[in-house]
Amino acid sequence: MDALPDFVKLAESYGHVGIKVEEPGDVEAALKDAFKRKNDLVFLDFRHRPDRERLSDGPRRQGPDRDDSCRGAVSPTHAGSINVG
Repeated sequence: MDALPDFVKLAESYGHVGIKVEEPGDVEAALKDAFKRKNDLVFLDFRHRPDRERLSDGPRRQGPDRDDSCRGAVSPTHAGSINVG
């Protein structure tokens, strides 16, 4: 993970809001904070560590392209940000 940029700082450098979520218990607070910011573009940086508890216990995708390390509604190609405004 050391090769990934700091997405929070990157978002802030463009005048947007960045929120980093590293622990499963922080997801709800981060989402509430993001949804309060109606006039801002908010980037949520979810850091997943395979050796830790999963952030989401959502439905598993079925099929040969299933990625067991990423569960829930966000695809790995769109995992860097979410526009909540």
